[in-house]
Amino acid sequence: EIKRKYADDIQEEVKEKYERFDELNNSETLYTELMASCAGWGNTFTLCYIDKPKDDIITDEGVNYPVRIKEVHAWNAKIEYDDNGEPAEAYIYEEDADKTIKVYKYDKLYVQKLKIEKSSGRIIEEEEPLRHGFTEIPVIEWKNNKLCRGNAQNAVSLMDAYDRLMSDNITEWANFRQAYLFLKNMGVLDEETKSMMQKTGAIIGNGDSSEVRFVTKDISPEFVKFITEKTWKSIWIVAASIDPEAMANLSQATVFQIQQLYANMEDDCRFTEQSWLRSFEYLDRVLKSYWTGLDIDSVADYNTYDIDYEFIRTLPKDIMTYLKDLRAAGGTLPNAEILKRSGYDEQDAEDLAQRASDEGYDAIPNLG
Repeated sequence: EIKRKYADDIQEEVKEKYERFDELNNSETLYTELMASCAGWGNTFTLCYIDKPKDDIITDEGVNYPVRIKEVHAWNAKIEYDDNGEPAEAYIYEEDADKTIKVYKYDKLYVQKLKIEKSSGRIIEEEEPLRHGFTEIPVIEWKNNKLCRGNAQNAVSLMDAYDRLMSDNITEWANFRQAYLFLKNMGVLDEETKSMMQKTGAIIGNGDSSEVRFVTKDISPEFVKFITEKTWKSIWIVAASIDPEAMANLSQATVFQIQQLYANMEDDCRFTEQSWLRSFEYLDRVLKSYWTGLDIDSVADYNTYDIDYEFIRTLPKDIMTYLKDLRAAGGTLPNAEILKRSGYDEQDAEDLAQRASDEGYDAIPNLG
């Protein structure tokens, strides 16, 4: 969960702008979708735009339209950054049915539409640049981590191995369970050769006219199931930010394992938070550039650093089981801290921890 926090002295008009922005764009759902996209393929983009009539042109006189934001998938957008890590230009791509590509090129003031021939990359149509309404490039990148890698990317080799396993096993069944083989005049075979051939499933006779009319290679279904299931589980263990097997067997885990599990979750979340905070800071700059500029209902200048974002941890649905097991295994986190990281706000966490402490104290028998 992501919560926006304001400094005490920020203008009420700015808060109202953000409330309207959140309502119009269903921000909570949008950010959830962005998270899923980032976890899946490493990064995604959003485009801020002024929700104006199609043929209306934005001029220096100002407009009275709200800001909308939409997701643009990673394969449909690109941002070029300068040496300071600031966006220099941005591009959004759309493929047309006539084998051409529409490119929208953004700088800090204008958007220009280009039409490019797909086969040659040649520009075949170029429109005049138009004001997009901001004084910042309105395309924002949201990263899963510094390397822009999806959670599943580390498991690609395991996925390939799983595909090969499935393919090989299907081939085994097709080629050997339904295969007919005729062998004749095999001659007298030594024991080592016979043993080796018998391991493949061939039945060998020890004579000049020995024959085999039908040969099967027995495949153990349990062995196939074991190998494929272990490979499948390994994919999820590597791909996910937490270990599902460790979660499933938490009651049997050691304190060290639980601490490592929790540390891995924290590290994964922290890297994502750092990337997303930069994106939110840039989003604030984009919104401010319109709300204090071309917007007819503009607000007075304000500092975007007075707006902060809090990332609240969410744990699996069986949260009480998780917490009980954590405590039973000897976890060293205070109760209040565990509750805060479970989704309770700070005051509720303190209250619940105090109540638990009081109840535990009351339960001590009076020996006097």
